Formats: sequence, structure tokens, C-alpha cells
Amino acid sequence: MSTDENRPLPSSSRPVERIALAAGPSRELRDVIYHLYAEADCPRLDELANAIAADDSLLAAPKKDVIGKVISGDSLATKRDCITIAIALAREAGRTDTASVSARVRELWVAAWLAAAPTPSTFPDDAPTRLGWPISTCDPFTLEVHRVIDASAGRSRLPPLPGYVERPHDRQMRAIADQALNGSSQMITMVGSSSTGKTRACWELVQYIERQQPGRWRVWHPYDPSRSEAAAEQMSEVGAYCIVWLNEAQLYLAPSDHRLGERVTAGLRTLLTDRLRSPILILATMWPEHWTMLRTRPVEDGLADPHGQARELLDGTDIDVPGAFTTTDLEDLNKHDDPRLRHAGIHATCGRITQYLAGAPQLLDRYQKAPPAVRALLDVAIDTRRLGFLPVIPHTLLQTAAVGYLDDDEWDQLRPAWLEHALTYAAEACNGTRGLLTLVRPRPGEPELPGELMYRLADYIEQTGIKLRARCYPPLSFWQAASATIGDATALQVLGWAAEQRGRYQNAFSLYRASVRTGNLGAFRALFRLLRQADAPHSAAELCRYAAARGNTDALNLLAFTQERTGDFQHATSLYRQAADRSDPQALYALARLSAETGDSDTAVRLDRAAAESDLATRRTSAQRGERAGDLDRAPDLNPRAIDRSRAAAVQDIGVIQGARLRRQAADRTAISILIKQIDEDRRAGDLEAAISAARQAAERGHTGILGTLALQIEQHGDLQDAVDLAREAADCGNPIVLSQLARRRELTDDLDGAAHLYREAANRGNLNAVVNLARLSERGGDSVSAAKIRKYGLDAGGFPAEPWDSLTESWDFLM
Repeated sequence: MSTDENRPLPSSSRPVERIALAAGPSRELRDVIYHLYAEADCPRLDELANAIAADDSLLAAPKKDVIGKVISGDSLATKRDCITIAIALAREAGRTDTASVSARVRELWVAAWLAAAPTPSTFPDDAPTRLGWPISTCDPFTLEVHRVIDASAGRSRLPPLPGYVERPHDRQMRAIADQALNGSSQMITMVGSSSTGKTRACWELVQYIERQQPGRWRVWHPYDPSRSEAAAEQMSEVGAYCIVWLNEAQLYLAPSDHRLGERVTAGLRTLLTDRLRSPILILATMWPEHWTMLRTRPVEDGLADPHGQARELLDGTDIDVPGAFTTTDLEDLNKHDDPRLRHAGIHATCGRITQYLAGAPQLLDRYQKAPPAVRALLDVAIDTRRLGFLPVIPHTLLQTAAVGYLDDDEWDQLRPAWLEHALTYAAEACNGTRGLLTLVRPRPGEPELPGELMYRLADYIEQTGIKLRARCYPPLSFWQAASATIGDATALQVLGWAAEQRGRYQNAFSLYRASVRTGNLGAFRALFRLLRQADAPHSAAELCRYAAARGNTDALNLLAFTQERTGDFQHATSLYRQAADRSDPQALYALARLSAETGDSDTAVRLDRAAAESDLATRRTSAQRGERAGDLDRAPDLNPRAIDRSRAAAVQDIGVIQGARLRRQAADRTAISILIKQIDEDRRAGDLEAAISAARQAAERGHTGILGTLALQIEQHGDLQDAVDLAREAADCGNPIVLSQLARRRELTDDLDGAAHLYREAANRGNLNAVVNLARLSERGGDSVSAAKIRKYGLDAGGFPAEPWDSLTESWDFLM
């Protein structure tokens, strides 16, 4: 035998030796894995660890020391580590039955875990109570995880927390937690700005630990009588398998009592090094500025170093939590079906998903508890947006309209500088997200916004407020302020149509007139219609002459038709030609008709052909515009970059966003099909509550018809109030027709008062047909005077027949 053969093997290549274990599941598990190890010819642990790390198909990537402990039976590692090691050894041995090996090891691991997991009966009677709570009993909100938006307005059966989008820092945390699961005490400090998801990430890690080792770990969250006092007093009682939960860790490590902070910090350092109490996992969170404070050394030697202990404790424990989702994170978010995530993905700016989710509830709370002056400004802004106005709201409109949103006592108690104080309150940020109502500021180099200051309502308050105020008709001050302060003709026309839809013809008239007063005749036709409807022919004629003199083709055609009816065909033809010169198809058709009546068939055919071509061109132009009244593109005087900068900044990768949107739309279509099927099955099974819940989910996706159908079916079964409540939910989501349908059913049962009430509710939500039905209802009840008033003058602020307007008899000289 040679000298080399007599030389002992190096320590790294010596076979792992088994430790003595009592009979039971742990030894059986160890024996199965050790048999695989021997079958694989006892591979070197470092080589085995490298092979495992390079194989992406395996569940985990345990290090060499963990592999050695598992093979020897020295400790019970995580289930994933045990299965991974067993599969790697089976492959090394050339076996092909890795699936059965995996199943066998999994079964033995569960049995070993159950045998090893501490239970109350395993502790002696005089053993101290373990600190903390079992993970399975913990409440995320007690551990200070932020509550999030309720995108369903509390109507769907959603879990307390939305779905979780795993990000890179989560994988870093799990790698460290795996070391704790394998018996090594660890500390993780999550460093990030407000509401970036630090505490939620810790909560998800705790759930991961519970899945890996069910029932073994407990969470200790010291906070009573104060955080630092509780930690200092009970630190010595912390035992193995304890997660020390230090949310806002600076409150523990750097309290106002410096000595107390030193005790806590020293105790935590001792915990991490005390082998008799391992494993311990410390989870801490803090803002970047607090991390910097605790990690900064004194500038000069000899100066006091109040955070020396904390600096040593925190060294190497930090994991940064980014403030925004990357494009990859956003793609992952769009795979979730949780409506809260979907809502945040659509409305959060610059990828700030977590801030939006966490800040929105506080925004809503601040809105609901706002002082009267602030609430008035916010309600003005909400009404402005829900009725179709631009995303930016003028300062003067807010100030002037807010007066009508305050009662007499509230108005009398206002301080001289109430507006400035209210705007300051409304602008305060919540959990890193923008405030309730904030000033729009152009960046350096961008054009200044024209005229006065402009404000923007927080997206979530806009979305929520639209539903909260859907049944409210704005006070008179709103309409007067809009007519007096808004200078954009299109915006005035949009608000005018919103008033007309709600049967408030006088408010609509004032806004249409203000729009025409700007020199833009886009509202001419609507204004003329209201004047004719209110039986004010003189004013209608004055308006028509004014518009015709400025080339408005609608006005020219109306005047021409009037002249034609009086027999003045020469004048009528002249007016039609003026409109035809502007390529108006209706004027060309009229000229063709007049030519045919005079026997000039050739001219009639030529004009008729020209009218058809002009009509087609007009339709194409309208289709190409594709603009909704009130969009930013319809207001070129405003700077859209400054107004919508935050929304544009979020779109960093147009291809990714468009792809995500298409996937979300496809997912929504699939989800709606599933919901419709589910609703049908629930109804057949008689589970109305489940059917309503599913219908609400469909309404959240924009399909309100299902909710309305259910409301009508419930009403048929005699549940009148439940039917109305569901109809109101559908109306608050933008579908007021079902309220009119219920009103019609009340009318057929001779409940005229109940029908009128529902018709007024539908009218307040923008259902113009409900106004027509109110007139018919009055007529049916024998009140022809009220019916005539509604048809001519519409409704007053309370939804009852309006009186003739003084403005109908005013002179129109201002137009001239």
C-alpha cells in the first residue's frame, strides 16, 4: 500500500456521521436521507451544495452546513430543504424515482415535525409562559400593517388584505428567514419611506415561516406601556422560535430616554448571540432617515456616541424597500384578480402602488372628518369632476361655490382666512400619497397655467366621492359659480348638459348661455332648444339671429326654415346657401328640395349628391375626433403636461402598459362570464345573498345591468326596500335606469308618491327620462299645471316643478 493510500482523507471528504437519535419519525427521516447519501457514494458536501444551487428545478438551495445537519440528523431543517437534499442525493445515485422519494420524505418530515413541535403538554407545570402569540392567531392590523382601500365599498366578500405581489426584497427576506428556520438567529431591517410595504412584507414573511414550520414560531410585539419599556422589561423572557416584531424600530432603539434605548439594543444583541435561545428572528422596519441617524458615527472622536449599540446591532441587516413598482412588478400585479390591486394599478401614479393602497383609507377618513370649510371645498371639487369638468379645478370656482355647501351656522363661524386654512388642510399628504386637494404646479421649463391657480382632487377621493354624492344635486351656488367663473366654452357646455340631464333646465340654460357668451357657438343648439321649450320665441329668435350672423349653420338653417314657412323663399334660399357654403349637408338637402319643387331637377340631383358627400365627410370627421366633451384635448389653453404630469410619468413602458391593459380586459371578460354563470347558479339554488355578492363584483367591473336585474327580481318577490337599495347601488355605479324601472312598477300599483320619489332620485343621478315621467305622473294625478311646468322649466333644486325663470325675459343685447 502506497504512502498516499495510508494518508487519511481530508476533512472535507470524510463521510458524514450519523448522530444518535431515539426511535421515531425524526430518526426514520434521517435514515431514509442517509441511505440515499450512502447510495450516492457519500458525495462531498460542498460539491453537493454547488450542484443543488445550479439546479433551478429544485425547491431550495441549502448551504453545506445545512446539508450536513440534515444527513446526520443533527437538526430538523425546513421541509423544502429536506426534500431538495433527498432529490439531489437520489439523482446523484442514478435513481429515477425522485417523485416517490419526494413524497416519502415529505410524509416523514411532517411526522417528524408533529412529533417535535412544542405543545402545552410538553412543557413542565412550572415552565414560564412563552412570549408572543402563535402565528396562526395573529392579526395583521394589530401588528400595524396598513389597512387598504375598499374598492368594492365594502360590499364584496374580500379578505382584509389584498393579494400580495412578490418583489425582489421578499426573496432576500426569505433567504435570511431560511437560515433562522435552520437554527440560526437572524435580524432583518426593512428600510423604506412611508407606506412602501415594509410591514406588509414582514407579515408575508411570517406567513411563509408558518407554512414551513407550522405551529412552532410565535410573534412577540412589545408595545405596552410603551414600546421601549415593554421590550426592555420582557427581553429576558424571549425563548427559541420567537419572532421579535419591531415596527418603527427607531422607537425601540432611540427613545427619548437614552438609557432605556441602550438596554433594549443591548438585549437584542444578546438575543442574537445566545445559543441557548436560538433560533430567534428579529423583524424591524424604519424610514431611511432613521436608519441614517442610527448608523451615523460622531463627526469627531471623543464626542458622545448615543447610537453605538444600535449601529452594531443594525450592521448588515438592512434590506431596501423601493418606493415604486417596476414594470415587472406591475406586470405581476396585473395577474391578480383582487379589485383593490386592479384599482390601484389603474389610479396610482408613478408606480406608487403601496402608497396608494395604504394612503387611500386615511384620505377617506380625513375627508369624512374634515372641518365644514374643508368638506365644502372637497364636495365642490367632487361635484365638478362627477359632472364632467376638467381634471383641474379653478381656485375661484372652489371659493365661490363652497358658500352654498355651508349652512348658516357654519358660514358665520368661519375665520377671515378660512379658505387658506382649508386648502392647507386639504393638501396634507397621507402615507406618502398626495393630499385630498392639491395645487397643480408646472415644472421648471413648462408653460405656466393660464390665469388663476388650479387644483386637483385625489384620485381615490374622486372615485369614492362620485358614489357618495351620486344622489346629491349640487346647490345653486355651484351652478352660479360655474356660470360666472369658468371661461372655457366646452367645459360650460358639458356642465350644462349635466344639469339638463337632471331636469334642471334653468341651471343648464345659464351654463349654455355663458358658453355662447364666450363666442363659441357649440352650445347654440342646446340653448335654442331650451328657449323654444320654455315658450320664449322672442329670445329664441334673438339668439338665432346672433348665431346666424356669426356663421352658425344650425342658426342659418333655423332662420331659413322660418322664412320658408312664411313664404319668403328668396330669403330662405339665401340663408340656406350661406350654410351650404360652409358644407352643411342639411342646407344642401334643403336647397335640393326647393330646386325640385321649382322644377329644376338637374340642380336638385346635383345638390342632393353634394349633400350626401358632405354628410359622409362630416360623419368621418366626427368619428376621427373621438373626443369626449370635457377632455383635456378639448381645452388647448391648459397645459396638459403640467396638469397630468403624474399620470404620464407612470407610463414608462407603453408596450408593457398596453399589454397589461389588454390582459386585464381579457381577464375581466372571463371573470364576468364566470360571475354571470355563478349568479345564475346561485339564483337557481335560492342563495340570493351569494347572487347579490357576485352581482356586486360584476358591477365593480362596470357591468351594472346584472345588479339592476336582480333588483327588479327581488321587487317582484315583494322585497321592496331591498330592491330599492340594490337599485341605488347600481345607480351609484352609473346606471340610474333601474330606479326609473322600479318607479314605473310603483306607478302601476297606484303608489304615485313612491313612484315620484324614485323618479326624482333617478333624475338627480342624470336620468332625463325620469323627468319626462315626472311630468306624466303629475298629469295622471290631475295636476296639469305642474306637468306643464316640468315640461317647460324642468325641476327646482328639490326635484319639484320649477317656476318660470326671470332670465327668459332678459335682454340678449349682451350678445350683440
